[in-house]
Amino acid sequence: MLSKLLVKIALGVGIPLGSLSLGVMPGAAGIVPLLNPTIGGTNPTDFFLRCANTTPGVSVPAGDVLPCPNPTDLGFVDEVLQGGPVPPPGNPGGNVELAFSSEVGGFDFTKFTSLEGTILGKNFFARSLVSDDWSANNNALTKQFLTDALVANNFNPIFLTPAVFDPLVSAFISLGGPQRFSDPNITYVFADDQTGDLTVGLAGLLNSSQLLKQFFTGSIPPELIALIPDVVQVSEVVYLDYYPGKAGYFYSFAAANSGQSSDDQGAIPGCNGGAPSGVNDFLANCSYSGDFQVSQIVGNTPNNPVLPGGTTPDGGFLFPNFPVFDTNQTIWFDPPVDNYEFEVLSGPLFTSVNLPPGLGGGAGNNFYDIFLDDGGSCDNFVTSIGTAESGIPFAFPGAVPCFAVTGLTSLQSGDPFVVGLTFDSTGLVTLTKTPQVVPEPMTLLGAAVAMGFGAQFKRKRSNSQDK
Repeated sequence: MLSKLLVKIALGVGIPLGSLSLGVMPGAAGIVPLLNPTIGGTNPTDFFLRCANTTPGVSVPAGDVLPCPNPTDLGFVDEVLQGGPVPPPGNPGGNVELAFSSEVGGFDFTKFTSLEGTILGKNFFARSLVSDDWSANNNALTKQFLTDALVANNFNPIFLTPAVFDPLVSAFISLGGPQRFSDPNITYVFADDQTGDLTVGLAGLLNSSQLLKQFFTGSIPPELIALIPDVVQVSEVVYLDYYPGKAGYFYSFAAANSGQSSDDQGAIPGCNGGAPSGVNDFLANCSYSGDFQVSQIVGNTPNNPVLPGGTTPDGGFLFPNFPVFDTNQTIWFDPPVDNYEFEVLSGPLFTSVNLPPGLGGGAGNNFYDIFLDDGGSCDNFVTSIGTAESGIPFAFPGAVPCFAVTGLTSLQSGDPFVVGLTFDSTGLVTLTKTPQVVPEPMTLLGAAVAMGFGAQFKRKRSNSQDK
């Protein structure tokens, strides 16, 4: 609630979005909940438990999210985590807020509070953030988080210009933004015993627009306040570690309506909260009205690919800040396909591509022509380097910033086109997919659709960052 951006802008967690099918409750076939949950960290008493009407053994009015009978009783931790994602039949339960004192005073931003346990025999670890998380490497996380939030929520491109973005970063820091986004409210934790995917749900604001305007008023010019979109979804940040070596910061920019809220009267204008009895109940700017979720292991298989995590100002799609943990790891991406170009805004280069069956040319529609850019600008794909067969990784002659695929003779607009990619180094990779006019040389070759993957390195590429 800001009372939560002064306290809670919208809880959640992200890098990439999605995971298991929505509406699947823990306890269903294939779903395994967090076992033996405990609270730890360098400040293990700094947590707060909230119960909802879906919390087992607790009587709460429908739609309310209220403090548990004893909000610091560890015995309630397991109970408040037993909900599931929306839409029904899944319903978020209560939540456990880590680093609760960040919003009530006396907060030590050098210490963290963690939620720990086991799933599928693996250790689960989630924690609140500390000041060093945000400020390290010249405020790298702060800048990345704000950039991704602006792009995903379709802010006016002026916000991304240095003249506006740099003061925005300074204002965010000076107003305590990093602190306000560091206390995630975890609502459910479970894994799929078939895929191993981990899903974490966080309660938050379904719409943070009004709180953002309130938060930045007086710190950025009024004309920029007026440009803040009417709908903004942005989560807090959580640090997750489930698989060894695959740990990092997660946040999200997409939320479902949880059907829950707390009473934010006075803290958030226009929110009554509480049981559904009036037109102002469950407004999008009430705390816990948004259900955010994220999977840590999305992208491991073609059946669970990375989906776009937002849109870009020029009408493209954003795959933000995805972790590459192993140069031998294939990461699967699933964009809608028409004519698009993929670009690496930051991170490692491409080393191979694995293409889907049945959408190309040749025998069984399983063959694709691969082209590299001629000139280094990633907009002139005329250098043929061979033919790729579906299902077989096609290795490039070294690491490349971009490439194109032609020969999609069976592709229809909107068909799934899951692409497997490998990279030349570990770190965080951010991709965009933008509409592209197929270059004339490729048209002459008979290409129906071109997909380019590239990087504008002269102005965009940043150093790779290991998680």
